[in-house]
Amino acid sequence: MISTIVVPKVVRRRVRRAARRLDQRRPGWHRRIDQNTLDIECSGSCIVGQLEGDFKYYGFLGIRGTAEQNGMMRPSIGAGKFEHLNLAWNDEINSRLARTPLPKPESRQSLIRRLLELSLK
Repeated sequence: MISTIVVPKVVRRRVRRAARRLDQRRPGWHRRIDQNTLDIECSGSCIVGQLEGDFKYYGFLGIRGTAEQNGMMRPSIGAGKFEHLNLAWNDEINSRLARTPLPKPESRQSLIRRLLELSLK
């Protein structure tokens, strides 16, 4: 289903900025987000909740600025509804998924060798 909702530019900018900061702090973060349950309005299902367990751990992400400035919560006044934030985050995640292929799986032989090395330490 194609969304007819227009996300304000300010919301997209905030989300894009936060996504770039997450790229630096938590490479591959976008692969850990379940887009089916992503809900910025819910502290356990928002971006922070899915990465850290709950929104209250926002500070653990180590990114500058408030959650509001980083598009991780709805501003009290002005641009952005939760629906806008959800759409903008899904777009950012989809763009990253499209341009970053999954890493090649480790060969079985290589994996066994690594496990043996670890067990001998």
